[in-house]
Amino acid sequence: MDPSYESIYQKLWIAHMLHEASWDGTKYRVYLGDCVLAVLSPEDREHPAWFQYNTLQGRSPLFVDFLRTQLGITDDNAITLLQTWWDRWATERVQRFLASRIENHKIVAWPLPLPAGGPS
Repeated sequence: MDPSYESIYQKLWIAHMLHEASWDGTKYRVYLGDCVLAVLSPEDREHPAWFQYNTLQGRSPLFVDFLRTQLGITDDNAITLLQTWWDRWATERVQRFLASRIENHKIVAWPLPLPAGGPS
C-alpha cells in the first residue's frame, strides 16, 4: 500500500475510534465529522484517501470494514494498533480534542490510557 494512503487511513481509524468512544449506549455524543477534522490536517484533506472517505460515506460500516481490511485490523490487535497510531499521529490538537471531550463528558469510553496530567 502507498504509505501516504496508509497514514491517512490510520488517522481515519483514530477518528473512527474517537467517535466510537462517544457512544453512551443511546447515542453518539460527538459527530464523526468533528473527529475527522480534529485528526486530519488541511494537507491530509487534500489527499485522495480523504476523497475516498468523503465520497464513500466514511460513517458507513462498509468503509469501516474497508479500513480494517486495508490496515490489517482484527479484534485481537485493534487496541495495540490504535496505541501505535495514536503515538504516531496524535498531535497536540488531537490530544486537546480528546481531553476537552472527556472533560465535557462527550467521550465516555476511551480505550487507551490517558496521558499524565490529563482528565481523570
